[in-house]
Amino acid sequence: MGKSQAYRDDNERAKAHAYANNGALPNPYETGTRPHRLWGKWRTFYLQMKSQFDELAQAYGEFRPTEPQ
Repeated sequence: MGKSQAYRDDNERAKAHAYANNGALPNPYETGTRPHRLWGKWRTFYLQMKSQFDELAQAYGEFRPTEPQ
């Protein structure tokens, strides 16, 4: 059985917020809620990917059209 629609909705909202704010704190959701945990998950993922792309840009030269502030 797959994830519930409520879970998928919470996941998409949390992901969209974490990416829209470039992984910046604070977490907008109430502590202990599912959206709070999902936001933390997507923030961590966003920051890890940003770090990897920064390392690639350092090694091979900047390849991203614009660097988010």
